Amino acid sequence: MKINMKKISILNLLFPLLLVLFISCSKDSPEPEEPYIGNGYIKGNFGSEYLTYTEKAVTTGGEAWGNSYDPNINGGELHISRDGTSPDQRHISIEIRNIDLDNLPIPSVVYGEQAPRNKNGFLAAGGVGLYDPASVPQGTSHFGPEDSYNYMGSTYEEGLTVRVTSKKNDIIEGTFEGEIKTPTGLVKTVTNGEFRVKIIRKE
Repeated sequence: MKINMKKISILNLLFPLLLVLFISCSKDSPEPEEPYIGNGYIKGNFGSEYLTYTEKAVTTGGEAWGNSYDPNINGGELHISRDGTSPDQRHISIEIRNIDLDNLPIPSVVYGEQAPRNKNGFLAAGGVGLYDPASVPQGTSHFGPEDSYNYMGSTYEEGLTVRVTSKKNDIIEGTFEGEIKTPTGLVKTVTNGEFRVKIIRKE
């Protein structure tokens, strides 16, 4: 029986190409992006509570706030905040200062000396708060030494960690965890914190 060496050579050339095509076709297609719905969210375990806040934060005058990035203050400040749904009057706020959002590597960890630096060389630093100003008794100063209602934590002093995992289309996504505390020393441990909020740029 004669062996057709020409056909074997062609098959040898085609086999690697067919193998590459087979592997590429068999790969899972990329997961579709999660659509941005409503106002986004900030959520997580705060002590014994699991909170999901989706309402835009507003001032007493009704003006929306806590939804922006301003490159001109605090070395570049990212601020996102979401309110609870009535009757829950609390709100969660996340702030990161000294952040150059356009050049921020993804992912970025904002925690102590590990944090990225802005264009001026300053370390990014942030904080997470669970605030309940409506519950502060009359005559008690908000964030004063007798305030047991407003919880705060810092990425530099209290060991809180904030991670920014995406900034595509100015939809800021990430996670947070650590401890937040009141001025009187009450502590909540935060776990599985997540945020996904579309920000407005201020110039």
